[in-house]
Amino acid sequence: MHTTSPSTIGLASGARRALRWCVLGLAALGLTAVVGCGPSYQGEVGELRSALDRRNLTAALGAANAALGVDSETQLPSRQDGLTPLLLLERAVLLQAAGKYALSARDFQLADPALEVIDFTNSTGADIAEFMFSDARANYATPPYEKVMLNTLNMLNYLAQGDLSGARVEARRLEVLETYFDNTDAHREMLALGAFLAGFTYEKSGRVDSAMIWYDLATQTGDFPSAEYALAYLSALRPSDETAAAFAAASPDAQAPADDEGDILVVVAHGRAPYYVEQRVPAGHALVLAGAYMSDDNRRVPNELVVEGLFKWVNYPQLVAVSGQQYVDASVRIDGSPADVSLALDVERESYDYYLGIEGRLAFGALTRLITRAVAAQATEAAVGQGRDGGQALAGFILGKAVEGAMIVADVPDTRSWNSLPSYYWVSRQRVKAGKHEVRVSAGGQTVEQTVDVWPGGFATVVVHTLN
Repeated sequence: MHTTSPSTIGLASGARRALRWCVLGLAALGLTAVVGCGPSYQGEVGELRSALDRRNLTAALGAANAALGVDSETQLPSRQDGLTPLLLLERAVLLQAAGKYALSARDFQLADPALEVIDFTNSTGADIAEFMFSDARANYATPPYEKVMLNTLNMLNYLAQGDLSGARVEARRLEVLETYFDNTDAHREMLALGAFLAGFTYEKSGRVDSAMIWYDLATQTGDFPSAEYALAYLSALRPSDETAAAFAAASPDAQAPADDEGDILVVVAHGRAPYYVEQRVPAGHALVLAGAYMSDDNRRVPNELVVEGLFKWVNYPQLVAVSGQQYVDASVRIDGSPADVSLALDVERESYDYYLGIEGRLAFGALTRLITRAVAAQATEAAVGQGRDGGQALAGFILGKAVEGAMIVADVPDTRSWNSLPSYYWVSRQRVKAGKHEVRVSAGGQTVEQTVDVWPGGFATVVVHTLN
């Protein structure tokens, strides 16, 4: 007759208890992974992106409304989560492209206070890790250049409506950002278009000093011949100012507008700016990228984990360009005659410059998360296996690895970024006689014609989006 010794029974019982630990732990971890790992933002705006690829503005607006949970762009969303402000930015650009400037301004205004600006060039690894992997309920952390574009494009909305008061509000908000850029290492070139529009806003408002300050910044950060010309004739109003005298000397033939003249301002937006996707890179490569931001103590733990083969991959957001997009030139004709056009802003270049400056810090933030995962796995393994028999020690090891694996699965980088933001902006400013004028704009294989009415001393604004 076969008998079982008490020690064998105890081991079998311990193994069964260990198995129950594993099953319960893995079930809990599976649920955690499912809950913690929702759809990426790029999945949320997939239909919107597809519609823009087809240059179908109506479909893109429909997709934006659906993502916001509304039936029409006249409706405001009831959902209030970390995606809402960014989805409002997406819709605001589309509404501007559709010429619905008041609705676009409303969406920009709603999104603005809900956005949190974070400059990864001045952030710690812990800060970066928190924002890189925040879930959909956390506020969207916008890079500085996106915040600049929000206020710039909303200023454009007000100019398109002839509302100088509203445009000045956005110009003042841009002034706060200009101070921020002055005090950081961020790329001031992103201010170029906003600076020009602010100069134009203040000039048309009769505020010469403010206009000159902004026009001066525009010439420092971008290519604006018309800003240089405006600086010269505005300087004539400040003859005792040495700086103003220098501006006037640079364009001695510049003349202020006559009483029966006004301006046509044309802004052309083309393409779409780069956007974020999840990037999975070898842990060793991430260590190289992050090396400049890590102390020897910071570097020791992830080095050991990589050497031991415990971690082979690290996740963090990567900036990528829209597939097949190409740079094009824009042309403007007014009453059949060509008007000067200058590239005011290259968002694609500026966003990549910013990304290259922060990629090492993004890797550092991802490695911070990696260490947290390792500590959690080791703690779980120790807690389950300490002081137990061989079966439960095995359970501790398995459950520790399960914790590690589940956290890696749930560790999805935040790929939220402004997908509908145009990539290139051109500006044309043309002085004309008061009255009606025909404006013809061509860019990206598309041509738009519009009739505008300019009053003496006033202006008309034409905004064209190519939706490429």
